[in-house]
Amino acid sequence: MDAVSGLTKPLLALGFPLAGLNVLGMLLFKRKRQAVAIAFFLAAAVILPLFLLILFNEAGWFGFQAHMSQQLFEDGPISNRQLQLAGFLAFIWACWLALRTRTTALATVAIILATTFHLTILADFGLRGWFEKELWDTLAFHLLPLLLFFALSGILTEKKNLKWFAQPFYIAGCGLIVAIIELLALKGRLFYHLGISLEMLQPEKIANETLLDTMAAMTLNGLLIYVTGWLLDRYGTSLLKLPSQLLYIISPFAMLEPISYLNGQAEYAEFYNWFYLILAIVIAYLSRFRQRKSFYFAGLINCGIALFMITDRKEWFDEPTWAVIVVIVSLAVLATGYGLNSRERRHRRSA
Repeated sequence: MDAVSGLTKPLLALGFPLAGLNVLGMLLFKRKRQAVAIAFFLAAAVILPLFLLILFNEAGWFGFQAHMSQQLFEDGPISNRQLQLAGFLAFIWACWLALRTRTTALATVAIILATTFHLTILADFGLRGWFEKELWDTLAFHLLPLLLFFALSGILTEKKNLKWFAQPFYIAGCGLIVAIIELLALKGRLFYHLGISLEMLQPEKIANETLLDTMAAMTLNGLLIYVTGWLLDRYGTSLLKLPSQLLYIISPFAMLEPISYLNGQAEYAEFYNWFYLILAIVIAYLSRFRQRKSFYFAGLINCGIALFMITDRKEWFDEPTWAVIVVIVSLAVLATGYGLNSRERRHRRSA
């Protein structure tokens, strides 16, 4: 943007193409060529924020003022107010296009722009400082209004029978729930706010004193993600089925990967390796009851990782007995899986 000077070049380079894309998109849409029209509209939606930022900057509108102390780009030419107005106007335009075309793609773009607009608002409250100081829990708490907006917008658009708009709001809301609880877990802040500490379970000399609290909170988050998916699946509307399925898919990996990372740190006791292996086996077995493929794959993959970590820690790579045991157990697991699958197929046929 530093290379741009005056209003003529922005209008020629971005303004006219932006107007042309929207006009062509509308003409194509009226002629029932929706797929091509949507492509034109998507391109215009991407160009619009950039055009507005350059326009505001070159025209000297909504620039830096003396009372504006917390800027997202302290050394850059763009002020928070310019970012906010560009994001808001682009969001409104994308919403209008989505309502006119009734397409999920443009509704998704509108939701992305709404998220961007919210982050630019947070810039006035210190977003830059939160990143620099790693205040992830502060960021998580300030994302709650956006979550409320997604939830209410989803409910409202569903009541208006705008299902193609409601479902992206629900999916974005579920994704934001995951992001918020994971941000809260970082640096042990979730346990800190709950008044819990696992300090007694840590080794005496450790590089990261909050790592165990963080990983334990993330593992519990995996369970919370599954429960949230179950509640949406059981009590939600038909549009919440897809978001609930996505939460089901995420949950076993959210439970296991933090423990995997913890076991990658040599400072922690051998107990955590065996706990990781047992939990992976349990999660793989739980797929039997709900037919969750993600549980089965997450369990098997992490079983393999756990066995590798145990073998490496015990230095059993050269032990033939250990290799034989692993092969026998693996074959037994595969045989059990095959048996359960055959039993399920027979049950379905008889039903």
